[in-house]
Amino acid sequence: FPPRSPASVQQGKPFEPSDPVHPVPLYEAAAAVAFFFLLSWLYRRPRRVTGEVFLVAAMLYAGWRFLIEFVRGDPRPLWLGNLSFSQVVSMAIFAAAVVGLVLRRRGGRGETSLAP
Repeated sequence: FPPRSPASVQQGKPFEPSDPVHPVPLYEAAAAVAFFFLLSWLYRRPRRVTGEVFLVAAMLYAGWRFLIEFVRGDPRPLWLGNLSFSQVVSMAIFAAAVVGLVLRRRGGRGETSLAP
């Protein structure tokens, strides 16, 4: 990153280019595009239960956020040993989405009338 960028300032060299870092915003953009196509495909096919696309979206993003936090370079407080707050929240959201999807599928709710 160029001089005076957050990466170079954080590395203690505000007037020099930063050391190589992961381009996390580019990773996020690529993941968002991939999620769009995957969720669009899921939306177009017949759904077993109402809310299925939303719950899958929550699981996808929570899992992605958990993983991408390992390569972020910004300082943040750690929770539960070596995990960031975002990773702890991601685990909770992922677990809640899985439980929600399992409960909805076991509940025997039919396909939503909003499906194309």
